[in-house]
Amino acid sequence: MKKIYLLFLPAFLYPKIEAYLQKMSSRGWMLISYSPCFLLFEKAVPKNTRYFLWHGGGHLKSDGKFDLNLRYSDIAKTFGVPQSHSKLNTFTRRTPAFLRIIEVKPQPDDPEAYGELIRDRNRLYRLETLRNCMIAITIGFCFCSKLLSDSPWVSAIGWVLIIISIVWIILTWFFLGSKANDRSTEGN
Repeated sequence: MKKIYLLFLPAFLYPKIEAYLQKMSSRGWMLISYSPCFLLFEKAVPKNTRYFLWHGGGHLKSDGKFDLNLRYSDIAKTFGVPQSHSKLNTFTRRTPAFLRIIEVKPQPDDPEAYGELIRDRNRLYRLETLRNCMIAITIGFCFCSKLLSDSPWVSAIGWVLIIISIVWIILTWFFLGSKANDRSTEGN
């Protein structure tokens, strides 16, 4: 038996989604595939499985500032359960995608490095979100000003962009900004 959940998976919710996936596995629902909009679970024996989410971000010629794949050479191989023991990790390995989810080893070989990876991911995605929101706010102000148009509709679109960006910043700081959030994800 399988279950499909439709979700929106923004980077600031990755620690919460990891906790949700762990809860589902303890109830006997193992994640076997995913996309940025859905999670596919399969009924299995309940077990306490940890997960790690990240996305590619950045660009091919990036300096790695917003890209974990450039900072950590092979996250799945270093911290993940071997493919022979995980349908999810087999799916992740053979599927090129922006979003990546792996089953993490019960006891990572280097717990300190795994904790550093989590802190680094949260910090990078907080900075990435702030950068993207600043761009959206700038565009919003351009729409709001008489720079582009005197139309009230264009101005309204600008204000909507500004409000969404501010809310996104607040949510990012709330979910990725706390040290407690880093520790709670590490200890699972």
